Amino acid sequence: MKKAICITLLFVLPLLVNAKTYYVSNVGNDKNVGTSPEKAFATIDKINKTTLKPGDKVLFRRGDVFIGEMVIQSAGTPAKPIVFSSYGDVEKPLAVLSGAVTLGNLKPGKGNIYTTSLDRKVKQLYINNRYQNVGRLPDKGYFYIDEGDSIQITDDELSNKPDLVGSTVRIQTVNWQWEIREIVKHEKNNIKFDSLLWHTAKPDFGYYLENKLQFVNQPGEWYYDDNMANLHVYLPSKVENQSLTATVFNTGLHLKKGASNIVVENLKFEKYYDAGIKLDEFVSNVTIKNNHFRNMEVFGIVLDTACKACNVSDNIIEDVLGRGISLLEPQNCKVQGNNIRRTGMIAGHGFDGVNSGVAINMENVEFRKPGYTRIAKNNLISGNRIDSTGYGGIRADGAYNTIEYNVVKEAVLTMNDGGGMYCWGKNYEYTYENIFRKNIVVNVHGNMETAAGDHKIITCLYMDNYTRNCIIEDNIFVGAQTGLILNDLSHSHVVRNNKFYEVEKGISYSVWLNRGEKNPVRGNYHVINNIFYSKGDKNRAIVIANHLNVDYDIGVLDSNLYVSPFDMSIVKKTTNYDGYKLTYDYEFDAWQSMSGKDEHSKAILPKPGEKYWRMEEESVIFVNDQKSPKEIDLTDKKYFDVNGNKVNGKISVQPFNARIFYSK
Repeated sequence: MKKAICITLLFVLPLLVNAKTYYVSNVGNDKNVGTSPEKAFATIDKINKTTLKPGDKVLFRRGDVFIGEMVIQSAGTPAKPIVFSSYGDVEKPLAVLSGAVTLGNLKPGKGNIYTTSLDRKVKQLYINNRYQNVGRLPDKGYFYIDEGDSIQITDDELSNKPDLVGSTVRIQTVNWQWEIREIVKHEKNNIKFDSLLWHTAKPDFGYYLENKLQFVNQPGEWYYDDNMANLHVYLPSKVENQSLTATVFNTGLHLKKGASNIVVENLKFEKYYDAGIKLDEFVSNVTIKNNHFRNMEVFGIVLDTACKACNVSDNIIEDVLGRGISLLEPQNCKVQGNNIRRTGMIAGHGFDGVNSGVAINMENVEFRKPGYTRIAKNNLISGNRIDSTGYGGIRADGAYNTIEYNVVKEAVLTMNDGGGMYCWGKNYEYTYENIFRKNIVVNVHGNMETAAGDHKIITCLYMDNYTRNCIIEDNIFVGAQTGLILNDLSHSHVVRNNKFYEVEKGISYSVWLNRGEKNPVRGNYHVINNIFYSKGDKNRAIVIANHLNVDYDIGVLDSNLYVSPFDMSIVKKTTNYDGYKLTYDYEFDAWQSMSGKDEHSKAILPKPGEKYWRMEEESVIFVNDQKSPKEIDLTDKKYFDVNGNKVNGKISVQPFNARIFYSK
């Protein structure tokens, strides 16, 4: 035994002794040994050439900016992870890893256009740290398609335009997606793309063009000429008053396949094109915490296929045009405590494909070969705060995942047909048995500016096709067209103890899709003990829309509370029958009698003649999105709670809860 212990120590001790700390500083030198602040390295490139071992640390000096891409394939151990962080005076800002270089030697050309040479392709431009648009046509707004298909569009607006070959077209093809293609042919009013669109281009959908020198005619607009390696930028004021930086690198920290047991903390990543941090497929046991990400085109943080046991926590992620945090089929990962602001706020930029403009996007591979069964499993998305998204706040596909204590505000600002939170299934073995609880979703908007027709579907939580057996409990949904959509071919969700306030439709049940299944499963939902407070005279707590003339039972609906000061109808039901569309509005008693549902539910509604309530009603919802109780003083406010009990004095709102009051 003693001999075995000695042999073990011979292997372990070198790992303990040889662990090193490498320092990187703007005043360092790559010829140094790098193992002390006084003998620090100078560049990211030197770290790329250094073999990192378990327990090693790489520390960048606070207040300094390091330009380039760090590519790591090393692995630590659970006890001795490899750490990347900042060092130095804590009063100084975090060390910055940047994908942008500073521009100089700008020479004046025609008008206000200045030119400089740059041997790396420019992918983004910033003036005084503000994002600038690449040259664009039209200057503002959009063109609209006359006719189109998967490879081309026709529009009379293009007839008098100069040659558009080589420019980029950004086109909205469906309500929930923009696509990006290069133009390879232009004849009169027709342009053709370099590859097929995912969806067919449709009349009256919007698009715009970018990336031609002749488009550069507005302050800050720019164009990079690949052939001449020149950057052209429109500057109306003196160059001496401008600080120009250009994104030329793709990724701040790229953890290659085989990397594991890595910690990345207390660093700032900014102005990269693809991602601040990227994890290749099957990377495991990576912790990304307390970092700041800002100004990325595609991703803030991306975990490629099947990453395991990774933790993304307590980061700030701002101004990413694609996705804040993107995860593809992760397992046993945690995304918690992140603060994500302004994701996908430029329509058409970001991720080329579905679910651009999403703050946290966890999904499965959609186009899968027979026998492909891997999905996202056993993940936690918790305590994240999301503000302002072009599309959704959180997408969560897969199974046995928990989505809880998240706050989503101001969602779906540039697209349509989406939700503050969303999940979807390719089939019934794709998204199931997830838990959505104690989340707060406030103000989901929808934008129809570049979408044809009136197909506006905006919801706080969207349980889309083929999702099943999920629990939706103790959530607060405020300010949207719909609080919760239970869409066709989903089934068996449990919806309990949620609060719906100021939504046109509380819960929308929908049957509309027929994909040829022999015995599709629909309904069987359990909707119990929820509060629905209607704020408009056309609002309905429950909306049932059956467009297929099929037998359909929504399941259990009971022990709910319905409150409306405006109208006595609480349920709207639309049914297609033999080509006829029949619509019914049900008052509470009639609904109970007709449906046999809501037997133990309660309704607080105006009685005939109670016009004073309609005219003088005032209601308010107090939402507590903090971790501790919140006290509200209602002394002399003359409020009643939703059960009609008078409230006077100080009341408490528990964490991640809300209380609704009205006066009458």
